[in-house]
Amino acid sequence: MTETEIPEEKRSLSTRLLMVGVAVVVILSFAIVWNQANPNDYNLTQETLHAGTANTLISLGKLAGAEEVFTDLLERSRSEANFGTYYFQRGNLRYKLERYEGAIEDYKQVAVHDPDGFIYQSRWNLAQAYARLGDNEQAANELKAFQEEYGEELPQFENRVNMALLLLEE
Repeated sequence: MTETEIPEEKRSLSTRLLMVGVAVVVILSFAIVWNQANPNDYNLTQETLHAGTANTLISLGKLAGAEEVFTDLLERSRSEANFGTYYFQRGNLRYKLERYEGAIEDYKQVAVHDPDGFIYQSRWNLAQAYARLGDNEQAANELKAFQEEYGEELPQFENRVNMALLLLEE
């Protein structure tokens, strides 16, 4: 072996270290570019803090402020897993603020983003929002769809649905 030759073990170790170094540089570069491309997005800590702020505003009765926070969360959140919750909560706020058109849109989005979470509650609330707008036909359609979809699963709602349908006919 000459002085310039590198033993095979050292060469493979050097190659592996070089590959790890390149991978770290690529990953860090990607992370920096991603953060610069999305500087207004919330990280998990910021998102959690803002969601807590919204809930505090609700408890203080500042519903319009909480609605703004949920809107901000929907625009800046990186976690689509929370969208269903944010749409549901914002829909409830809009309903309480008598912004029924906005509540309807939010309740419809719950089905898209959270089909297993708040879906039955949002379907129920969707019917109520239509009724508040005076669209009794659409409210009845939503209640019937609710009854068909959740009648067996949620029998406690059967009487409520039937009563609501009777009230809509008056």
